[in-house]
Amino acid sequence: MEQVLRDPKDLHDRPETAATPSLLERLDAPVADGMDDQMAALSPEMRKTVLTEAGKETARIMASGVLAQMLAETRVSQRELDDTYGFDHTALSKAARGVGSRTGPQLWKLIALADALGYRIELTAKRK
Repeated sequence: MEQVLRDPKDLHDRPETAATPSLLERLDAPVADGMDDQMAALSPEMRKTVLTEAGKETARIMASGVLAQMLAETRVSQRELDDTYGFDHTALSKAARGVGSRTGPQLWKLIALADALGYRIELTAKRK
């Protein structure tokens, strides 16, 4: 059976459930046989689209997880964060759950909130 690469934008239309492995879990899994060949067969524009969409999904999952961690560990309610720092409590709740945005919280907002809560965001790159 031939595998077909779907338009990566369609991947965001499916709700992720607890039973659905996250993109990060799928990234840690061994690459499917022939995936490199399939990527190589794509036009440069389509490769860019695939990588961009995968990057957005990864950023959304990672940023939502970090935000959820900070909110769970802090003793400040989301409404207090709204009142004290102006971070909309509804947006915080949605971002922490990974909903409401295809790309998750913006990095600068995550860094600003982390600073307000006494955290430091560390962003590093490691060669595969």
